[in-house]
Amino acid sequence: MFVRRAGKAVLRLEALSLNWPTAASICHVQGANLTILDTPDLFQTVSNAIIEWGYDYDIWMDLSSMGHDDLWVWFSTGQAITYDMWMEGEPTEPEMNHCGIMSFDPISVSYGWKALNCGQETFALCEIRQH
Repeated sequence: MFVRRAGKAVLRLEALSLNWPTAASICHVQGANLTILDTPDLFQTVSNAIIEWGYDYDIWMDLSSMGHDDLWVWFSTGQAITYDMWMEGEPTEPEMNHCGIMSFDPISVSYGWKALNCGQETFALCEIRQH
């Protein structure tokens, strides 16, 4: 587990392999949500922090299309995304993949977004926004 401040958010990387519903629940128990990367600047800040931590794993975000017919929203707020960082060809298989991850691209040494089946397991990034 790593903790870091990023702008007005405190981030906590859960280094456990979890499915999306379990990851969201663990964040919620801590008074947090899965991370909401709702601006390009915040996405870049968080991506850089994760790379500095030495992680190159897929990481759950609060991004979901569950119940929204191809509309991707920040699940905790219900707000539709206003920008995206989808990797080439994403989102894939919309009938199966309803949850969003940050996925590391070793060629560009950067993160982007991918759609993943919510039942698959990967790490979680919890966020507490401070006002």
